[in-house]
Amino acid sequence: MNTNILQTLVTAMQRRLAALPQRLRPFTTEFDELPKNLMLTGARGCGKSTFLLHHSQGRRLLYFSADNPKIIGEPLYDLVSSVFMLGYEGVIIDEIHYASNWSIHLKALYDDYPGKIIWISDSSSLVLRDGKADLSRRYVAIQMPLMSFREFLYLETGQIYPKYKLGDTILPTQPDAELLNHFLNYRSYVLSTKRKISKHVTWLSSTKFSITIYRSSCLAFPKTTYV
Repeated sequence: MNTNILQTLVTAMQRRLAALPQRLRPFTTEFDELPKNLMLTGARGCGKSTFLLHHSQGRRLLYFSADNPKIIGEPLYDLVSSVFMLGYEGVIIDEIHYASNWSIHLKALYDDYPGKIIWISDSSSLVLRDGKADLSRRYVAIQMPLMSFREFLYLETGQIYPKYKLGDTILPTQPDAELLNHFLNYRSYVLSTKRKISKHVTWLSSTKFSITIYRSSCLAFPKTTYV
């Protein structure tokens, strides 16, 4: 790989790391360790890049997006091999579907570099589903959900609310005026991004409102499968 291109990618990653917010979604920070080979999916803007960059800290990984004009046209296998030959521990590839024949290249990279970390992400779940057949038993798939109300509260207030466990008869907390006001802001956030709130998020009942804090989609253990 051209030295100038590598430096461009390194500099871009450093800028992204420097711009990471102080408070991150609990979904991001509640993972202690990620699998060596990971396929992260989720809606655009839900925080996939931030998730991967956060977990890259302390490791010699190179992040780049496959839609970067500097590398478009470069075979993915050749590009990643060059990075590995430079001594990098692994790569993080965002918007993977922009790379031509990406699933074939990833399969070969997995087989040829068994000790290396390869994390990929994309918003195009349909494209990723099409590629899973070629990556069977090689990459762990994690689906990143939309932000829950519990996470919204943390980003707004810095307070972590405990998770509601299905079957509990007592809620960990009860809604008050301040909490209700935050929920109205969360509802506005959801509506402004044109995201659909599931039926259990109905806030007309205080009990349902309370459960919403703990039962939002990302509060359960993340959907993790081998593909």
